[in-house]
Amino acid sequence: MYLDEIDSPASFSPALELMRLIVAPKKKIAKQAREFVQQVQKTPSAIPKATIIDLVETMLVYKFPQLSRQEVATMLGLADSVRQTRVFHEGAEAMVLRLLNRRFGKLSPALKSQIEVLTIDQLEQLGDALLDFTEIADLVGWLQTHTANE
Repeated sequence: MYLDEIDSPASFSPALELMRLIVAPKKKIAKQAREFVQQVQKTPSAIPKATIIDLVETMLVYKFPQLSRQEVATMLGLADSVRQTRVFHEGAEAMVLRLLNRRFGKLSPALKSQIEVLTIDQLEQLGDALLDFTEIADLVGWLQTHTANE
């Protein structure tokens, strides 16, 4: 039995569909992946939907190395939801932490922990605000102001 010869099963199987995507030819994978993501979004599964979609995005990034994650998300019809992915959040968080470390030196574990729990919107706001910070107290004040309301 070959994966590329299996028709879609009567019952939806995310694991089988992921394997079928792995062996799909490049000219068919975009359509197949988009249909798969749509099916994942409307079908209950033991595997978290975000995990499955992250796997599909990662697979496509490797199959199409010339495309950015944003372009892959657009290909999958997920352009608006890219900001909500774990990958996007981790990237934004890593960038903010790197910029803060460069400006102030190694951050304390307490400050780092506070930053790691920020939402993507808060991380973007912090990214903008940190350009005006002149001392670590500015960061502490920003965190107090922007996380106290949450």
